[in-house]
Amino acid sequence: MEAARTFVVSEWSGGHTPTTNGPKIQANKTNSNGVGAAAHLHSIANLSVDCYFAMSSRVRVVNVTHVHPARAAAADDLELAFFDIAQVAKIPIQRLFFFDGPGLPPFPSVVGALRSSLADTLAVFFPLAGELAFRPSSGAVVVDCSPAAVSSGVRFVEAEYLGSADDMRRLSRDEEHDTEAFSQLVPDLDVTQLPARVLAVQVTRPAAVHGAVAVGVTILHAVADGQAVWQFMRAWSTASREGAAAHV
Repeated sequence: MEAARTFVVSEWSGGHTPTTNGPKIQANKTNSNGVGAAAHLHSIANLSVDCYFAMSSRVRVVNVTHVHPARAAAADDLELAFFDIAQVAKIPIQRLFFFDGPGLPPFPSVVGALRSSLADTLAVFFPLAGELAFRPSSGAVVVDCSPAAVSSGVRFVEAEYLGSADDMRRLSRDEEHDTEAFSQLVPDLDVTQLPARVLAVQVTRPAAVHGAVAVGVTILHAVADGQAVWQFMRAWSTASREGAAAHV
């Protein structure tokens, strides 16, 4: 997908805002200067979710597939350091991006470009295709990059937002902080027990009239900090824009 054919509506920032049903989301404004220019992606949301939300009727999942790395890599375990283990129980890092504009390709083309470029990028960021696991023999928590772990692939969700492109645009404006709607545009990762996947992606279009796309990414905090997440997003954007393997 050529990034020049899309643009981000705006950035979203806010405070510690309760939702209608009680759970809260901490929304911190993300500084995407430089990062967004290099990646042709600008963050509109930096979500740290205090709990998971079930999908409401506002978002409907239409397809779930799994993306595998375009090329195989070393299959050694990557053992987490002591301070990384402390992040296992934390809520995953979530990023949400909006794109719209007259040059936005049809949704199937967007999905195809994102899937193929994600496969290229996973070949570079190979541990993100694995899973977090516990090794009883050593007591270590590791990122399992074995063929068996990688074979499950990264969950890639296609969804519809039950509204128009204008409804999705309103979500990205500073005056409307619909935190529950935002939470439904990023995928869940089940971290209640190990092994657990470390990455999931969700691509959402408006159901009424196309013309906008939201891309949500969830990564376990134990395997990536904020800087690593942006490196991954820059690489994925480059692969999507240039149709080649990511360069980091």
